Amino acid sequence: MFLFQTLRQRTILVFFVLLQLALSNSPVQARHGLTHVARHPQGWSRLPSFFQGMGRGNNSPAAAPPSPQFPPSSPSPTSPPSPPSPPSSQAAQNPSQPSSDSSPPQGAQIPANITSRANTAGCTEIRVRREWSKFSVDEQTAYINAVKCLAGLPSKLLPGGDYRRYDDFENVHSRMRSKIHWIASFLPWHRNFMFDYERSLREECGYSGNLPRWDWSLDAADMTQSPVWSNDPNVGFGSNGRDFDNVDDGIDGGVVTDGAFANWALYYPEYHQLQRNYNLPSQYKKAGRSYGSQFFDPEAVNRVLSQTTYQKFALALEGTDPSSTGPSLPGPHSMIHVIIGGDISPTAYAANEPFVPLYVAY
Repeated sequence: MFLFQTLRQRTILVFFVLLQLALSNSPVQARHGLTHVARHPQGWSRLPSFFQGMGRGNNSPAAAPPSPQFPPSSPSPTSPPSPPSPPSSQAAQNPSQPSSDSSPPQGAQIPANITSRANTAGCTEIRVRREWSKFSVDEQTAYINAVKCLAGLPSKLLPGGDYRRYDDFENVHSRMRSKIHWIASFLPWHRNFMFDYERSLREECGYSGNLPRWDWSLDAADMTQSPVWSNDPNVGFGSNGRDFDNVDDGIDGGVVTDGAFANWALYYPEYHQLQRNYNLPSQYKKAGRSYGSQFFDPEAVNRVLSQTTYQKFALALEGTDPSSTGPSLPGPHSMIHVIIGGDISPTAYAANEPFVPLYVAY
């Protein structure tokens, strides 16, 4: 009887998903509904609430705007804005060039039994996401200019006020946060999230490149010295925050004052400037290790990839849910949030940090 009831409920669920997809013309909206049911098993018996949309999580911010749903990214009626021309000369600080007096660090190696399963049959366009340090200065400049272009376009999800297209992505990530972390949809949801972000850069801002990624295992010796944090005004994401004492907006960080995103204005959930605060809680400090590198060095990444069950893999990657009871077990994904601090530290508003797409794409 239980099996029959379960099958019947799932059949009804599929019907509602297909119906919602047909009505909304938005595959992402239907996926959001599936995520809701996956996160809340009791949702099988509450299909109407799913059909009405996501709603707020238990820890959603107060006075949040209506539940967002990504509209398809389509070019505007007019020609999309072109990114500014790259600088004619190489930047003074070139993070894409490794030091000449040392060998480049070796990142984690993906097991052959994983790479051998790649199936590209039917793919008409394969985009390779390269490590940020492998981008030329011109490529790095083009990417950062496209991100700035996105911040110059009006919001599609947040009417009124000063919200921009860039803020739409933070809005979606924030409202979905309790339904996309520490559950099975964590990786596929963020994969689709990054696909939408990359597509917006390409279709709305004329970006012709691919989304870069940051291999954090390459910089485990001292993450704070990664080329990503260059202070170059054209190709750097900036370094640590500054002037911590004068920041009073509830974020434990200081304003980033150098790099291409110096004093970067952010509007969601309220106006502030991009913040960081390199830090490591004392319980995670280890002699001979810099900023908790034991949690994201090549050995740690290989340990994640070597897990044989999904439950073990998820725990090794994300660590334990902070809201759960029992011992706290960190994973490389969560530890990097903690170490960088500022906007990225509270998972809810991590997408405010312009560096996050590189971090998530790895």
